[in-house]
Amino acid sequence: MYLELNNTRIGKNLPVYFIAEIGSNFDGDLVKAKKLIWLAKESGANAVKFQHYTAESLVSDHGFSMLEANSTHQKDWSASVFEVYDKASLNRNWTSELKQECDLAGVDFLTSPYSESLVDYVDEFVPAFKVGSGDITFHKIIKKMASKGKPLLIATGASELGEVRLAYECAKEFGVPVVLLQCNTNYTAKKENYKCLNLNVLKTYSECFPEAFLGISDHMPGHTEVIALLP
Repeated sequence: MYLELNNTRIGKNLPVYFIAEIGSNFDGDLVKAKKLIWLAKESGANAVKFQHYTAESLVSDHGFSMLEANSTHQKDWSASVFEVYDKASLNRNWTSELKQECDLAGVDFLTSPYSESLVDYVDEFVPAFKVGSGDITFHKIIKKMASKGKPLLIATGASELGEVRLAYECAKEFGVPVVLLQCNTNYTAKKENYKCLNLNVLKTYSECFPEAFLGISDHMPGHTEVIALLP
């Protein structure tokens, strides 16, 4: 059993499909975004992934302002969470140009769209859709992505098994291949976060979702996670 993204087969006993997360790490600079695509290619990535969002579609300014001061990893940011995400958001008009750069580099172009209108907008550019962990209970957008008939990658960070099951069932209504990603949502890449990897969750997913493809979404250094996915 395998799924295919462009010309690459993904599945058990096949090479790991490596997605380099660019996200918003280009500092609002298109030239830097393109450079990161080529650096990802040099590092052996099969694909790069961006994020299509507006601050309004991704975070609640009021919600974050009501949290306790030291309760999130954004506590040391110099601006509000809303302001940071607003500044970091991808200019959607760059999408076609970034896709063309990926084609030149020989890597797949992926993104996480964070609104239903953005799902429609990026559809022509991507071979699959990625659901961020924060949207795992946003069943409407999961169904919107799945309705496009393409493979769906679902990150499951900070989720309970029941939430994962409901998201999976939403996608399977449309008969699309589903990839479940065990996800460590702490992005600080500190060594003490290795205890948060919880790689045995993949065994649970294998038992509960035998038709799903499995992967890991993480930002830790080293090769521990890749080794866990080897046949």
